[in-house]
Amino acid sequence: MLQAFEPHLATLKEAQRLQVALSGGIDSLSLLVALCHIAKEESLPSINAIHVNHQLHPDADAWADRCAEFCRRLGVDLTIRIISV
Repeated sequence: MLQAFEPHLATLKEAQRLQVALSGGIDSLSLLVALCHIAKEESLPSINAIHVNHQLHPDADAWADRCAEFCRRLGVDLTIRIISV
């Protein structure tokens, strides 16, 4: 996965901040871990994760909590938005 970022490193380094959509699933969690790893090695800008709680699933609040704990452990800022659809 880390090799997939190589062609995009210059663009990532130019950003003021990296925003990562975080659903709480394995794909978005893996992406966040990979970016955090690369950020340390390549001096990338700070990372902010964003979780949107659509309140559509009975476990939606638990997913938000999982994202918050995951980000806390990584030292990543997290923005959680709760919306009604």
